[in-house]
Amino acid sequence: MDIKTEREIKEYHNLFCDPKYARKAWQQLIGQSLTSEAAALPMIVDKDGNETLNGMINSVALHKVQERLTKQGLSRKPMEAEVMIECNIIKARFIDATFVNIRDTGGAKPVDESKLEHSISNEYSGLTDEELAKLKEFRKEQLLKESADAATRPLVTATETAEPLVTAEDAVTTTETGGNDGE
Repeated sequence: MDIKTEREIKEYHNLFCDPKYARKAWQQLIGQSLTSEAAALPMIVDKDGNETLNGMINSVALHKVQERLTKQGLSRKPMEAEVMIECNIIKARFIDATFVNIRDTGGAKPVDESKLEHSISNEYSGLTDEELAKLKEFRKEQLLKESADAATRPLVTATETAEPLVTAEDAVTTTETGGNDGE
């Protein structure tokens, strides 16, 4: 083995062995594989020469993805990720675990409400019965006081308190300048 090949192999192994780089290396490797063109697999047969269920699912999935791309006006070949997802969608019809995985990954995982933490945002929840009774009495007194104040206030009409919008002096200044402050 030449030095260049040996160095490349050691670098590759180091990427996956060093925790500092392993996650990124796996993401990059998986990303490259998923975005590559889907390989057309040979027909997968059982011992009797019949096509297996997985082989049929792969063929149907590859065909469905290609049809969908053609309908969208795309001329590219299906990507590996598209075919893998389509295979799992088909398998989900028959295999509960695959269905659950697709449902959960797609964001429709049911939530166990008994495990949710509930927080009460009621500012009065920490008060005792005596404190709540005092608060109720205080509010009642405030309401009575406001009602009494409103009953003793004299009624004032708008004409008694309002100042005129334009005074005589403003009117004279406007007519002399020919407009609004020279605008």
